[in-house]
Amino acid sequence: MAITEQSPLVDDIQDYAQNIVDTVREPLLILDATLRVRSANRAFYQTFHVSPEETEGRLIYELGNGQWDIPDLRTLLEDIVPKSSVFDDFELEHTFPVIGRRVMLLNARKLQAGQHGELLVLAMGDVTARKQAEEALLEAGALQNAIFNSANFSSIATDEKGVIQIFNVGAERMLGYTAADVMNRITPADISDPQELIARATALSVELGTTITPGFEALVFKAARGIEDIYELTYIRKDGSRFPAVVSVTALRDDQSAIIGYLLIGTELKAGALQSAIFNSANFSSIATDAMGVIQIFNVGAERMLGYTAAEVMNKITPADISDPQEVIARAAALSLELATPITPGFEALVFKAARGIEDIYELTYIRKDGSRFPAVVSVTALRDDQSIIIGYLLIGTDNTARKQAEEALLEAGALQNAIFNSANFSSIATDEKGVIQIFNVGAERMLGYTAAEVMNRITPADISDPQEVIARAAALSLELATPITPGFEALVFKASRGIEDIYELTYIRKDGSRFPAVVSVTALRDDQRKIIGYLLIGTDNTARKQAEEALLKAGALQNAIFNSANFSSIATDEKGVIQIFNVGAERMLGYAAIEVVDK
Repeated sequence: MAITEQSPLVDDIQDYAQNIVDTVREPLLILDATLRVRSANRAFYQTFHVSPEETEGRLIYELGNGQWDIPDLRTLLEDIVPKSSVFDDFELEHTFPVIGRRVMLLNARKLQAGQHGELLVLAMGDVTARKQAEEALLEAGALQNAIFNSANFSSIATDEKGVIQIFNVGAERMLGYTAADVMNRITPADISDPQELIARATALSVELGTTITPGFEALVFKAARGIEDIYELTYIRKDGSRFPAVVSVTALRDDQSAIIGYLLIGTELKAGALQSAIFNSANFSSIATDAMGVIQIFNVGAERMLGYTAAEVMNKITPADISDPQEVIARAAALSLELATPITPGFEALVFKAARGIEDIYELTYIRKDGSRFPAVVSVTALRDDQSIIIGYLLIGTDNTARKQAEEALLEAGALQNAIFNSANFSSIATDEKGVIQIFNVGAERMLGYTAAEVMNRITPADISDPQEVIARAAALSLELATPITPGFEALVFKASRGIEDIYELTYIRKDGSRFPAVVSVTALRDDQRKIIGYLLIGTDNTARKQAEEALLKAGALQNAIFNSANFSSIATDEKGVIQIFNVGAERMLGYAAIEVVDK
């Protein structure tokens, strides 16, 4: 009777534990003491493109034709894990045959399984994207440092009022002042052409519909409002001589996004040198035509981008012949409407604005010699003689593929965000700047049991969170950040309000009073001036993961107790039914010794 009633219980427990493990989103392996795979979850099979048959029962180093035979992994499993029951965030970088280079964070937990050894739970988090972002930031930091310390760039940092605080070696070289001559004494406006400052202030006042005072304000007004600002300006050297510069302005902000100063990075605009550099660069396609549009010059960049040699196009075709014909037709139609004059599709559509002295930079698809296409950003200038008669055109193009890919990635990210926001699997709660809930999506309704109408404009997310955890979080953050943080909504969004990424665990309380663990990601929502207008808290129910951890511990202990009990007969067979294990309970109930039945 015991055999028929209790064996299904063991199976049920094992199935239950495996089902819970399968809900964990990170790849997860359960290894025995010999490092053979006892089981794996669905995420592992999906991530690494392997099947249970290829995985279970094998040494971890044999998986996927040896793709897991990694020296660093051996170090973790054979040297580090045996000395500790827990190991977190062991970074493993490896190129896997199917999925390519990955950076994984491995977390290990030992589970005691009584006299039958230990189980090792190995969880893997893919942090490849995060590492790539960190590397990009490091590269950007190195580039910024190189620029700041370069004699070829003038880097001038001011306080919030515009008084110069830093004046680098490039600024000293270009402007003839020493840092001591200008620091804490003057603003960048004092070394700029005053007439250009007046003109800039006037132009910005018209453009932005607000009065801007000539002076330093005119140099940083856009940057102060979070608008990218790069402009041309004439600088005046200490000796009174002048030179044209291209200046990029950035507002410097503290953790609360308050402006504490400005950084102005300038490069000397040497027309001849700049034109030469662009024209001879393989990164720019420079195409010069005669007045009729026939190509006269086709530089190395144009050859590289478009696949033609100069000889194949010069005196033969116009830039319209290597442009998407449908886009040329569309451009002619749009310009005809915009400028209220008929414009013929063809080369005229590409240069019509430039021919009338209107700055013209546009996007266009170029067609290579092999028929392939790429998006380009094209800047067009009319070339004139001494009498201002047009003698030709210069079209400078850059390959816009990377930008287009980035835009598509942003669209995909937006689609992902939209999917998350509208998903019943994520609670998406948006608040105003004070924390009062303004949006409560279907996922939040499902998880928490409230309707949106019951919480919107009434409560904050702190009101549906465990109050003791909120108090504890406030205390921990106060200690970590060395500033008093009030228990309540402030404790939930404090880091995000200061631009610090914040993902944490928290217990949510449902309308019926029941509780569940959640992982919450918090983002500050800002307007165009970077002012916080609210917060977005996206939560996922962490119950399954918590249950999986507990169930693994309980299942291992229960299995061990059952297997070693004299009250249960535990008989394990191979796939053909031949007995492989015959425990003490089976021996007591059935009267056989294990040696009499195993393999027989």
